[in-house]
Amino acid sequence: MRRDEFLGRLRRRLEAGFPPNLAHPLLPVDAIPTVDYREPLGDPVERFVEEVERVGGEANRVGTESALEELLAEIAASRVAVSRDPEVTTVLPLLDRLEVEVLETPPVEVLARIPVGITGAAGGIARTGTVVLDAGRAGGRTVSLVPETHVALVAEERIVPDPSAWWRRMTERHPEGPPSQLVFVTGPSKSADIELTLTVGVHGPRRLVVVVAPGSLLLGGR
Repeated sequence: MRRDEFLGRLRRRLEAGFPPNLAHPLLPVDAIPTVDYREPLGDPVERFVEEVERVGGEANRVGTESALEELLAEIAASRVAVSRDPEVTTVLPLLDRLEVEVLETPPVEVLARIPVGITGAAGGIARTGTVVLDAGRAGGRTVSLVPETHVALVAEERIVPDPSAWWRRMTERHPEGPPSQLVFVTGPSKSADIELTLTVGVHGPRRLVVVVAPGSLLLGGR
């Protein structure tokens, strides 16, 4: 095709204008649908632990206060930052016994010099090994983001099978409306450029440690 012929056809098309984009509105639904998976889930807590490891996190399942204290002794530095999650309130006496200096949601300039941040979790998603963080109950968002190591305390009873199960329970968990921010954390922070060079820890913690324990241990009567 000659150049002038090609440009002529293009000019005529442009003169006619572009067709409008067709609207594709979402159809209303009464409820979030369930999702059927071919692969059996198995025990949700065990699957959650497996998937956390699969995505690059470190999963630890404990059942007693002494085991939890021993694990915190291995993970915690001499100085840690903590959120205001109820799970964290439960472990504060253990950190005190370990003589760990605790700072609650310190300012970012202080937080940047603290190696470990400890938060609770609104829950976990078994199939993806995802930890769900609620900024409202945590009293902020920085403790899980700034320190190089993020320790997340997850109650077994708050682990759901899959993402759709989480959304179906949103109203039950937040009867007054959703929180200002929910963060779904799947593994440590990972970033890749256009050449697919993967870097860990650029936009968040380099290390994710997930501690899974019974709600009676982490939450008590709460």
